[in-house]
Amino acid sequence: MAKEKKTLTEEKTVENKIKEKSPKGTEKLSYEQLEQLASQYYAQSKRLNEALNEVQNKLLEATTQLEMFQKNEFWMRIDWLWRVITLEGSNEIFTNEFLEKVTKEFMARMYPPKPAEEPKNNPTQN
Repeated sequence: MAKEKKTLTEEKTVENKIKEKSPKGTEKLSYEQLEQLASQYYAQSKRLNEALNEVQNKLLEATTQLEMFQKNEFWMRIDWLWRVITLEGSNEIFTNEFLEKVTKEFMARMYPPKPAEEPKNNPTQN
């Protein structure tokens, strides 16, 4: 990051030198100056693109880890719900209301509701 700031500062310095040489923008930049600016902008663009790729890779890794965590959490929850449902003497330990909630949650997680299908537009019907 410090290296990036340094090169950006150096690029601005070169730009300022070029602007100082031309009084109030009346002179056009020489071919060499334009080539140097283009080269600097290309290098800056390349560094920014590399930084963007690095951030995108980190985001992909984080997303993958989050998905794995969510899947693990899902299966742990299913496991505990199943243990409560199948526990011998669970009627004596838990209330019927609690067991009903656990059973409903278990069923909802195992069989999630299917999304409602959108009606297709039929071009023959107006």
